[in-house]
Amino acid sequence: MKFAGTYKFKFLLPEGGQQAVVNVRANDRAYEGEVICGRNFQILENVVVRKDTISFDATIGQDVHTFSITLKDGTAVDGKDIILSTGKAQALTDLVFEKKKFRALILYCTMTKNTEKIARAMKESFEEYKWDVTFYRMTMRPKDWEGMQDKLYFDDYDVVALGSPIVAGYPLTVVNKVFSAGAGGDLERVVTKQVEAGGGFQANKDTIKPPPGEGGPGQGGPGGPPPKPVIGVDWRRKHCAYPGGPSQFNYRPLGIVFTTYGGGFYGSGECKATLAALQLFLELQNVQVIGQFACVGKEFGPAGLEEGEKPMLIDGGEMPDPAVYEKADGTKITASYFFHGEPWNHPNDKDVMKAKILISDLVEDMFQTYDGRRAQVNSEYISIS
Repeated sequence: MKFAGTYKFKFLLPEGGQQAVVNVRANDRAYEGEVICGRNFQILENVVVRKDTISFDATIGQDVHTFSITLKDGTAVDGKDIILSTGKAQALTDLVFEKKKFRALILYCTMTKNTEKIARAMKESFEEYKWDVTFYRMTMRPKDWEGMQDKLYFDDYDVVALGSPIVAGYPLTVVNKVFSAGAGGDLERVVTKQVEAGGGFQANKDTIKPPPGEGGPGQGGPGGPPPKPVIGVDWRRKHCAYPGGPSQFNYRPLGIVFTTYGGGFYGSGECKATLAALQLFLELQNVQVIGQFACVGKEFGPAGLEEGEKPMLIDGGEMPDPAVYEKADGTKITASYFFHGEPWNHPNDKDVMKAKILISDLVEDMFQTYDGRRAQVNSEYISIS
């Protein structure tokens, strides 16, 4: 793990000085990573380590560059850049090396703050292991997304967590808006209209109209990803060169999906569709989801009783008092008329503890390895209660 971390430096191109950020990770066989230079994002190639020096190739602009950086006592002491087409060499300036630090991104939306409570529990658990955590509440307000693009690239994180409460069996609208290409837009209407007219659907710039974007890579221009939506951001720097194709990208952060549900009538199975949708949204953005968490939140409707309340009988009359159960320590538990007890008191301390434990297990198993590299195992972390 000696060379794993972030390298920052400046170098000269014909158009002027450039700032570059290079992320280097150690996988199970070698080093890998990417270089970010302005709007240019390239996978590192020909990564070679010799003694105290790491070198790699990257295409910047029209040229392939070979960068080499020498470390001493964990500090970058020297660096150079060779342009392969001309053989011209230059020294890297303002060279800084930061050792690898694990990072988590927690994205969530909330209505009653129940899902936020679980999100915060996960944040606290990551921070107990000294991870850097970006914690962001997704909303339908475009202003809330301003200035957030550079903080929300999945490529920059080791773990991405996505959470939403459930409304009518599905995640909140904002999740569908920012992760689905067609949700909440004109795509369904256009497809239906064309197919019913007998012509079949033709996918082109006139029928699939993304939200407005500006020109240039990352903004819907030539050579870049689709334009940024009205709300949300572009979750990935690296996209396939043609629509619908796979992205030849060598890094997948791990993912966790989480939700809080009512479940008064249906039990914990109510969460399955939402967790599946959240998982699909992350996996379509190149995230390898290995964690699922769900717990009871606030129930709305007849099952959303406050303490001491009884359900109303449709034909009038009164429900009998609930049974009371006693634990070995003398604690008395009043039974619930619905699936779970104390519907007015969730997520409770036990729910929060379960969320923290899930994060703890994932961090210790997958990242606290003998050599510091992420474990390559078939592991899942599931807590549905």
